[in-house]
Amino acid sequence: AFLPDGSALASTSADGTLRLWPLSAAAGSGSRVLYDTGGLYLKGLSVGPRSERVMVGGGGQGVWLISVDGGGRQKLAGLEGRGAFALGPRGRLAASSASTPGRPIRVLDLETGDIQSLTAGVDLTVGKLRFTPDGLLISNTSKEGSLDGDLRIWNLEDGSHEVLSDKPGSFDLTPDGRFLLASRQGESSEPVLYDLANNTSMPLPSHGEARSVALDTEGQIAVTRRADGHGQVGLVTGGPPHLLVSSETFKSPVVSPDGQWIAAAHGSTIRLWPMPDMSQPPLHTLSLDQLLARLRALTNLRVVPDPESETGWGFELDLFPGWEKVPTW
Repeated sequence: AFLPDGSALASTSADGTLRLWPLSAAAGSGSRVLYDTGGLYLKGLSVGPRSERVMVGGGGQGVWLISVDGGGRQKLAGLEGRGAFALGPRGRLAASSASTPGRPIRVLDLETGDIQSLTAGVDLTVGKLRFTPDGLLISNTSKEGSLDGDLRIWNLEDGSHEVLSDKPGSFDLTPDGRFLLASRQGESSEPVLYDLANNTSMPLPSHGEARSVALDTEGQIAVTRRADGHGQVGLVTGGPPHLLVSSETFKSPVVSPDGQWIAAAHGSTIRLWPMPDMSQPPLHTLSLDQLLARLRALTNLRVVPDPESETGWGFELDLFPGWEKVPTW
């Protein structure tokens, strides 16, 4: 997860560490370990709204609030640490769920210590939690071996809920709480974009059968994982998305607050992709001549026939007159 101020990326891993990866020179160089369980697996994390704290759990260690600046950590009594986690909009509420079916969602008031329990379903497991800026709580649930489950918005004042969708997959919410993007399971599995302010929704057929999903902060760009494991990114208004080719499955994508970067889990690593130029057509939609012209503009390295090579081809350096358009990487 990116810190809301865009200064760093926070991650958990199977080695039991919570790490902070700086994204600017001002933030330093190299990752910094904020929390180490000593090898016990950390399940997930949630970042505070002011970038000052990270909520993390798993590994049989319970749920903790970790200070980003090294100011210590606080164990959150009453919350379960093997599931989904979320910090409230003003840092007062914290929510968690267990990875065991039928366990309730627990919402902790950090000021009073009061705990509220929300029952998602007898045989259902909560996969993700997210607070809206006005204090509502969004959850998705699933049942192993079936398509049962739903995507809900909880009203914490009275414990009531509204079901947005059945057969949910992943979801993401813009920081202002207006747009929500959700993937679905089953025959109609194209992602759906919800405008929560106007109570409307629309499918995104250009993204096809999507898995993991993410939105930029404005809710105008969708990032999804395709069925073949590669990533894709495109405007929610339609058109062919740009491909993010990955040698391993593209998982848990997130978009940086400034909209310049896309981060995703890639095996045991985290990969960063620069946000494609949405005003330009995706490379894979270009004709061969257009694609070659685009590639020639980026390098003076040329592939030429070479009868002495085993493949019959070689490389040579062409004249390089300078960038017609300076690329951004």
